[in-house]
Amino acid sequence: MKHLALAFLLPLCACQTGAINSAGSVAATTVLDEQIGIGAEAAYTTAATLGTALAKAGIIDVAKFKALDNQAYSALLVTRSAYLAGNASDYLAASVKVYAAVAQIKALVK
Repeated sequence: MKHLALAFLLPLCACQTGAINSAGSVAATTVLDEQIGIGAEAAYTTAATLGTALAKAGIIDVAKFKALDNQAYSALLVTRSAYLAGNASDYLAASVKVYAAVAQIKALVK
């Protein structure tokens, strides 16, 4: 009877080899997620710092910059919260919003 039970369990174990072997891909995904977050933080920080300096110098419109800065910062806060909660869809969507707002801040200089 034990051999019969093992015979039925063996195919189930074979199905799990992908999950066991995918530890490296899970780690790579985690690193990629962290890099997206680090990139969003760096993009926002750079845009906010330079945008503030350019606004003070009168090179870009202050009101437009403030609106975009608030938009980018709000998206960054959502990115942080989604990462901590493990919410992949909100994390990705929010990080895209950070990059979009940063691109709009950059466009103010042109």
